[in-house]
Amino acid sequence: MGEIRYANSIEIETQLFDAQLKFSLESNDEVVDTTTIILSPQHLKVLSYVTAAAVKRYESKIGTINLPAKQGVKIEDASKNKEE
Repeated sequence: MGEIRYANSIEIETQLFDAQLKFSLESNDEVVDTTTIILSPQHLKVLSYVTAAAVKRYESKIGTINLPAKQGVKIEDASKNKEE
């Protein structure tokens, strides 16, 4: 198994031919970059399906995951960010 790292923040940047998942560890006013993973757009889409299925399984076994309603937590609807 490869190296295991903890991250509590992720930023996703997309380009025509790839997507970058930038994981970081945020505490107080400090942000430490931990890992960047570069995927093809196809792999990013598969990852979204696999992640959604994992969340659904988790919630059916353990219960709903409630997201904090505090400042700094940004969850955006991807459809709102589409360029026309």
